[in-house]
Amino acid sequence: GEQRGRTIGFPTLNLHLGAAIRPALGVYAVRVGIMKTNEIIWHDGVANVGSRPTFGGDDIILEAHIIDFSDNLYGNRITVSLIEFIRPEKKFDGLKSLRAQISVDTELARNILNAEPR
Repeated sequence: GEQRGRTIGFPTLNLHLGAAIRPALGVYAVRVGIMKTNEIIWHDGVANVGSRPTFGGDDIILEAHIIDFSDNLYGNRITVSLIEFIRPEKKFDGLKSLRAQISVDTELARNILNAEPR
C-alpha cells in the first residue's frame, strides 16, 4: 500500500480482492490468520473493505489492521475472516477525524471479538 495507515498509528495489510466476491463496503471486526510453519496463527483486527474515499481511491481493497501487533508481515501468507459488520464506508474531512473514527472502530472490533468464540 501507500503506508498511510502506519503514519496515523494504524498500520494495515492491504489485500487486493481481484475477482473475489466482495462483501458490503465498510468496516468489519476481523480475525487475521498468519501462516507460520504449516499452521495459521489468528489475531484480532479491524478492516475496511472499500475504495478509501478520504484519499480519492477508486479500486476496492481490504485494509486490515491487527490489534496490538507490530511485526513485519511482508512476504507472509495471510487470510482474513470477516466476523461482524461495524459500519458502512464513509469519507472523512481529514486525517484527524479519520484517526478518531479508526480508534472507535478498533475498540468496537475488540469488544465484538472478545465476545466471539475463537
